[in-house]
Amino acid sequence: MKQSTIWLIIGGAAGVIALLVGAALAFGLPALGSSGPNVAAASVDMEKLTKEFELAFKGDGKKDVGAFAAVVNDKSKGIYKGDDPASVVMEKSGEVVGFVDRDADGKYDIADDKLFSIQAEKDKNELVATDNHNRHYRHRPGGGLFTGLLVGSMLSRQRGHYGGRHWASSPTSSYVRPGYYNKIKSQRVGRASSSSSRSSSGWGSSTRRSSSSSSSSSSSTRSSSWGSSGSKSTKSSSWGSSNRSGSKGRSRSGSRSGGFGFGK
Repeated sequence: MKQSTIWLIIGGAAGVIALLVGAALAFGLPALGSSGPNVAAASVDMEKLTKEFELAFKGDGKKDVGAFAAVVNDKSKGIYKGDDPASVVMEKSGEVVGFVDRDADGKYDIADDKLFSIQAEKDKNELVATDNHNRHYRHRPGGGLFTGLLVGSMLSRQRGHYGGRHWASSPTSSYVRPGYYNKIKSQRVGRASSSSSRSSSGWGSSTRRSSSSSSSSSSSTRSSSWGSSGSKSTKSSSWGSSNRSGSKGRSRSGSRSGGFGFGK
């Protein structure tokens, strides 16, 4: 086989591969471990999340954090809006993590999509939640939660993970306020409505511009016709004026000659 033929085959194969990769990107095929469209668009209402967490584990002896997934997935609670079911586990660090278990192994790992996390901050007696958009929310529970079994287990794991110390939030972190979630939803609706209005307005402007252009063209045509007609009218008027001038000239000349003759 000739060397040129081999290079042609290699070039053709490379072209096919490039087309396949381009098609995959065009259709938006997700990479391994990346967030799918449902997760990317999903939001967790951390205000409702932390309140339900307090209700589920406040001093009643419960410590099965996995059972909390049923609360998160309950659409009537309004916590999680995604289509994929959420799983909940407690990490060795004491962090409670909600996630979509992509590899179905019951553990949170790199192949999964993180939805939220909850940490217990002992020094402030607060829960700190973080969503998948990296927003932070503080919740100060009533009595009984920090003395309950689940939070006791979280704090115990913190000490083991952080060398005898408890987890503490960063002093530079900023936090959303109660009611933030509804405001975000309102802003999204407002942006969608504004975008729709701009689209409609642009179509109307285009139509008006087209109509104006047509009117201008029509006006220009009429003006051109009028100009031609006006030229003809001007010529006709000039010709008539010349005739009248000639007639008057001859008539006056004749009258003057006749008058002088009769006078004599």
